[in-house]
Amino acid sequence: MSIKLIICISVLLVVSVTPTLAAHTGLDEFGKSRQMVAQEMVEEVITSFEDSPTDTISMINDMDNPLFHDGNVYALIVDLDGTLVAHGSTPEMVGTSIYDVDDLGALFEEASPHGWWIEYDWENPASSTDESNIVWLKTKWGHNFGAGIYLDSLFDYDIELTEYDRERQRLAQSMVEKTIEIYSTQPDLALSMIHDTANPLFHDRELYVTIVHVNGTIVADGRYPEMVGADIEFILDTSGVNLGDLYDANISLYGRWIEYAWPNPFLSTTGDLKLAWTKTSGDYIYSVGIYPESPDKEYEDILTEFDHDRRAAAEMMIQNAITMFGMDMMQTVDIIHDMDNSLFHDEELYVVISDSDGTIVAHGSYPHLVGQNLHDITGGRGLVLGELFETSTYHGNWVEYHWPNPAAENNMQEKMTLLVSRGGYTFSVGIYPNYKVAYEDLTPYDVDRRHLAQSMVEHAISSFETNPSLTIDTIHDDTNKLYRDNELYVTITHHNGTIVAHGQSPDLVGADIETIRDSRGKLLGDIYDDYQSIYGSWAEYHWPNPIISDSEDDSYLAWIKTSSDYIFSSGIYPEFDYD
Repeated sequence: MSIKLIICISVLLVVSVTPTLAAHTGLDEFGKSRQMVAQEMVEEVITSFEDSPTDTISMINDMDNPLFHDGNVYALIVDLDGTLVAHGSTPEMVGTSIYDVDDLGALFEEASPHGWWIEYDWENPASSTDESNIVWLKTKWGHNFGAGIYLDSLFDYDIELTEYDRERQRLAQSMVEKTIEIYSTQPDLALSMIHDTANPLFHDRELYVTIVHVNGTIVADGRYPEMVGADIEFILDTSGVNLGDLYDANISLYGRWIEYAWPNPFLSTTGDLKLAWTKTSGDYIYSVGIYPESPDKEYEDILTEFDHDRRAAAEMMIQNAITMFGMDMMQTVDIIHDMDNSLFHDEELYVVISDSDGTIVAHGSYPHLVGQNLHDITGGRGLVLGELFETSTYHGNWVEYHWPNPAAENNMQEKMTLLVSRGGYTFSVGIYPNYKVAYEDLTPYDVDRRHLAQSMVEHAISSFETNPSLTIDTIHDDTNKLYRDNELYVTITHHNGTIVAHGQSPDLVGADIETIRDSRGKLLGDIYDDYQSIYGSWAEYHWPNPIISDSEDDSYLAWIKTSSDYIFSSGIYPEFDYD
């Protein structure tokens, strides 16, 4: 068994999985954004509790505290005995036991060190009625830290978002974070960049930045700099909505989407629907918005869970290429052209770099194209690649065309490529949507379990790097929920094939994975060879489910990820009915 070559350099490369939002049936993109707020709030609670438990409990029980109360999202703490230690929605319940409230005790026992969603009814003080409530729970330091959302009070946005819209939403959120980062340390520089319409950091087609002081004074506006100094309390949108009232009603330390009518600078229109991500930091409110009804461009909503995984891997690969290229251009180009290097080659993924004139500098699939100009190259349906690549932006732009897929015998297929401009060069990595049929028909519960498996692998990698022995011992402790959660467990295999840890079957430690077959005869060594990836990959085979007696032939979906000399894995059983 071999692990593909990985070039190690003394720089932090992006190979980790960003925590992914767990699924919940029926929530739209805006409901999911509130789930993200809940997850961020839990991290804030844990950090604060570590520093000062008493102050944290006091802030949670203070319903006017904005750090632990954000609209319909609130924080809570429950100890492992079931006693409510703090509750941001109903502080009068502090001291009671959740075991005395219907079946909540059993639900809270499902909490995980990696986080898990539970759902139950709880009184909403705003309406004085019991409402459906989902809570994100994480276990740490003998407590369950949570943040709840009242589903009935979620704002119902009557907007159909395309995949392109969702990508622009992510970009708007990223632009807000970058603005906060720079403005907090170099306000004059940030203002000059925001008001420079040629600056790609704070301008991307229809996207631009606005900063408003909490007293209502507009500090910066990337589209209308003449509005600087004006009071937003006296500004109406094109349908008559007062923007000051809208901002006041949506103050959030975590960020919220607000909706109003405003001119689209990319289309020179007078009053399009705008969705703006607004976030408060210090004394300022930062905002960047998208125009979801803009006819500019839309992706077809055809992406599968597999495609989204590959998009995430493509984004990580392109960031690694940008980082390395900035350090050593020639070495990066050489690595891109080394087909055996796994940093810039992962199944169908590879890197292409072109200069500002369109000349190809590096091409991970067809090195012979180096030196040719993209304006002289057409895709499978006649699109000139040079014209497409000119749409590259600092933050990244996804484009579609047809191109040979190296993982499918170079058959011509639809390709979705991310283009990022940095330092006079365009970096690109693309996926081939639907080229591989993988894990279809996953339930929302399966999707949640997938995210939990990925989180377990990330934690195991981090822990193993600092304390291998402790990590292995913890994996083999089936009472420790860090690496064992019902059917989920972790395995570690050395690149020579030796099993180092196996949370389900510790007796396999020391065995050679090359000699082990799944219940249908597939060699696990071959599976690991085919799916090993420093970015992570899902592999399907058949393996006994540890929570079912006499289980032998259950479908198993394993997240496999390579780090240094080891392969880490955790997986789910998607065909099993856990109800």
